[in-house]
Parts: sequence; C-alpha cells; structure tokens
Amino acid sequence: MSASSRVVVLIAAVKFVFILDFIMLMPLGPDMAAALGFSAERLGWLSASYTLASMLAGLLAIRWLDRFSRRPAFLLCFGTLVVATAATTQAWNLPSLLLLRGLTGLAGAPAVALGMAIVIDAVPPQARGRAIGRVMIGFSLAAVAGIPLALELARLGSWVTPFWLVAGLGALVWLAAWRL
Repeated sequence: MSASSRVVVLIAAVKFVFILDFIMLMPLGPDMAAALGFSAERLGWLSASYTLASMLAGLLAIRWLDRFSRRPAFLLCFGTLVVATAATTQAWNLPSLLLLRGLTGLAGAPAVALGMAIVIDAVPPQARGRAIGRVMIGFSLAAVAGIPLALELARLGSWVTPFWLVAGLGALVWLAAWRL
C-alpha cells in the first residue's frame, strides 16, 4: 500500500471515529438520561453542545491552524477528542456531560479539518477527488455499521460501553497516525 493510500485509510478511520462519536449520542440518549438522572427532553442540548463547540473550533481554526505544523496539531486535536470521548464515560450529571461533549466537539472539528488537509497534501491533484471520496466512506460506515454496533454494546453493557469502544478505536487510530 502506498504512503498516500495509507494516509487516506487513516483519515477515513479518523472520520469514522469523529462521526460515530457524534451520531451515537442521540440513539444512546434515553439510556444516558436515565442513568444520569436528567429529562430526555434535554437530549437536544447534548447535540447542540457538540455542534456549537465544533462550529466555534472551526471559526478559530480558520485563523490559527495554518500557523502550526499539521502533524503535531492533528495529533493534539485528535488525541484530545479521544481523551474527551473516554472522559464522557465518567460524566455524573447533565452539566458534566454537556461540558465533555462540548470538549469533544471542540477538538474533533479541527482534527477532521487537519486530516483533510493532510490528505490533500499527500495525494496528487489528479487523485484528490477519489481520495476525498474514500475518506468520506468513514461517515457512511459510522451510520450503517457503527450505530447498530453502539446500540448492541449499550444493550450488552451500558451507555458507557460504546464510548469506551470509540475511545479505544480512536486511540488505535491515533497511534497509527503518530507512527505514520
């Protein structure tokens, strides 16, 4: 496998982790609400905290990310996403969960943006469209395979089990990115 192909697979895995971390929140929401003692009517707040933090990170990233080397910045942002995902399992109430989900969104948006920039840098111009298409497969896999797996893991364990799995997978992807 060529170096650019490895980069594409790696960033597709990053996309998978980022999207699954975000979209599994709503199907797991009722279990989270029951376990943490808050009303299921407030589940939209969790999605909003993640989305607003991602938007804020995107706005800040426009001004700052190009000032740093891509690889260390990517490793920092993606590593923070992984740690925040793992920390989500330690939430004890709605405010702590909102804070941790916000931190995850704050780190995830720049990680994905940096990942796409890395793909663009690594892939020749004539192959970029195909490479970006392959990276986007991570989104589809998260929706088609990730959500059913997350729900099954929650059924077998608890609402924290899928977050541990995503954090573990994210840690493996981070290690691969660090090594590459």
